Amino acid sequence: MKQRYLQLLSFTIILTGTSIPLSAQDSVRHKFTDLQFEVRVDGNFSSNYNDTLCSTLATSGNDYGLKGHYFAFSVAGEFGKGFAYSYKQQISAVVGASSLFDNMEALYISYTHRRWSFLVGQGVVALGGFEYDAPPIDVYFSSYYWTQFSCYQLCMSASYTDKSEKNTLTLQVSNSPYVHFLGTDNEWKQGLFGYSLLWSGNFNHFKTLYSVNFFERKRGSFANYIALGNKFEFGPCSWYIDYQNRAVDMKKYFSDFTVVSRFDVRVKNVNMFVKGGYDQNMAEECPVEEARDPMMKPGCSYLFYGLGVEYHPKGNEDLSIHFCVSNAVEAVAKTKEHYGELNAKVGVIWHINFLRYFEKKLNPTK
Repeated sequence: MKQRYLQLLSFTIILTGTSIPLSAQDSVRHKFTDLQFEVRVDGNFSSNYNDTLCSTLATSGNDYGLKGHYFAFSVAGEFGKGFAYSYKQQISAVVGASSLFDNMEALYISYTHRRWSFLVGQGVVALGGFEYDAPPIDVYFSSYYWTQFSCYQLCMSASYTDKSEKNTLTLQVSNSPYVHFLGTDNEWKQGLFGYSLLWSGNFNHFKTLYSVNFFERKRGSFANYIALGNKFEFGPCSWYIDYQNRAVDMKKYFSDFTVVSRFDVRVKNVNMFVKGGYDQNMAEECPVEEARDPMMKPGCSYLFYGLGVEYHPKGNEDLSIHFCVSNAVEAVAKTKEHYGELNAKVGVIWHINFLRYFEKKLNPTK
């Protein structure tokens, strides 16, 4: 029993991130920085109206029930001098549409030296905007493009942070997110790439996530993005507004875009927010044989808005209860047909943080 207890204690010490040499003569040390499950379960009710348009959003009528919305496991750590790794997997009963990696949010190794950082592996496409930057588990309703964009791709990136540590520039080469719209299980053979430049700014009350992106739609043919994310923070209040312009035809440059905004107010353990946005793709007409930009349906617009409340029990930021109501209307410009969906949901988010649990066990006074 004593030997088993010592083995358990040793394992716990490793998990808590204590730097332990791999051998007596090895200077490489390892430290865990993340080890947790993330779970979100919602009770959902949706009502569809003016259903004159065939849409992929939902079926006609009223739908309600309990749904496991999100379940993921993540582990991350540091080793050697400047090296780190991260692995995060969404756990799903359905394998990704194109490959197993579709449900993998992160699987990369990074190296940091002074103001430079380099990353290789599966990661997030470097696209601007704060809705896009938010963890998926915290997005209760969203813009249309957000649901369509395949943001997790194999990539290589290099980042530089200036001396003030207020500005970071990231240059990235990745698989194009459009590989998933080609209707093939061998999307990696298409040789479609994305090239991104992202500026992250942090100026106390004002933050930016701006990017310029070139994503291959077909080999040699690009969809060009300009994404501008702006966020303002003052005390318990924050507000962001994102603008994203997508161009597959330079003659119709401002015809395909998304605007999203959200305002939050935090009062003690309660966070209240309102959010809304608008997508459109008037660069193409509906119907079309093959959409050049499937992030938004050709010839259609999408308006959404809603509000919500998040409650964090005192002393437990890992657990939250949320309630939100939203409405979305999809419309076809040519025929004036439209489709609406009213949605209400109440649910629970739980970050099961094993690392923090073991730390408290070893250091109960912290």
